[in-house]
Amino acid sequence: MTGNGAVVLVVGTGAAALWWLGYPAAGGIAAAAAVLLAIGLVWRLGVPGCTVELTVAPSRVHRGGEVELSASARSRRRWDRGLVHVRAELLGITRELAVPIAGGPPATSRVRATHRGVYRVAPAGAERVGPLRLARRRLPGAAATALEVLPRLHPFAMPRGMDVDADGPAGALRGGQVFTSLREYVAGDDVRQVHWVASARTADQTLLVRQHVIARMSAFRVVLDTDLDTGLDASAEERFEDCVDIAYSLFTLLQVGPGRPATLSTVHGGVVAEGADTARVEALLLAVRPCDVHPAGTAAGCRLALERATERAWSRRPGVVTVVVSTAAPRRVPRSPAIHFRVGVPERVRRTGASVRLDVPDAAVASRLWAEVAVR
Repeated sequence: MTGNGAVVLVVGTGAAALWWLGYPAAGGIAAAAAVLLAIGLVWRLGVPGCTVELTVAPSRVHRGGEVELSASARSRRRWDRGLVHVRAELLGITRELAVPIAGGPPATSRVRATHRGVYRVAPAGAERVGPLRLARRRLPGAAATALEVLPRLHPFAMPRGMDVDADGPAGALRGGQVFTSLREYVAGDDVRQVHWVASARTADQTLLVRQHVIARMSAFRVVLDTDLDTGLDASAEERFEDCVDIAYSLFTLLQVGPGRPATLSTVHGGVVAEGADTARVEALLLAVRPCDVHPAGTAAGCRLALERATERAWSRRPGVVTVVVSTAAPRRVPRSPAIHFRVGVPERVRRTGASVRLDVPDAAVASRLWAEVAVR
């Protein structure tokens, strides 16, 4: 019973009591209340059930993007019309939707995704309300759906190849083919490499083919430090989210270019975890949280575990460029070429040997300094 139904019941009961005590004027009020309650009861017993369906589009979105929640209702009777009132929680915000039954467009609500993670979207309640809001019928909940909010993707510039020589250093990896010049055709050359326009311009119609070499590109290792710098203020959590955004943006960028394989390392669940494919890295970054296993800066901290894992990986595969994203300054100069982003501090560039340290206040400045300093 709704609030309106409860009021009618109380008023009708009081009027009936007054009529019984000898106040005939109260009889009309009691009769009207009885009619209203009968209408609500008949509606409650006769109204058919409905099926509510919730959809979230898109089901995967980057932090800062918009998500649309749609709700539709379908009755068991084709002639049934009316509204279903649905309450659903999306990204921590409760939305109330009035959903038309059969025939009308679905009710929608848009929310901006601000927090990274995996969310379960399900109706907190669904009900039909009768005439004059005298009665209600609760409906079974719709099946839950999942929403993944990935880190924000920032526009980082693509680094160039280290060289275009087929006999590059042992630490470099093979990339794609790079055009260098034109030469005369010799027997056995691929006809698809013939440059017909340039050949037509020669005096004796000599066939010219494109000369390519295999580009050598650096391999990259992105390291996300989960220890928070103790010098940060209350915005430490926000700075950590910037670190996750930067690490995700760099890994996504470095996976696109041919010959630039990238891996990402971080600490999840108290242990060092690594991913080399997009699905694995996205799963890690959806779940990663600031390290609370050890105090930051201690000998057993997550930062030290990452440094040791990075040094072991570099000893097995020298020549890999390490990109560290952290809220703290490096404890020592790394042996391997490295780019160290320190997030949450005023902008500054420092160089030490083959390494460079980029102090940045946020991810937007990190993207700009990467283009100005790290990309050559």
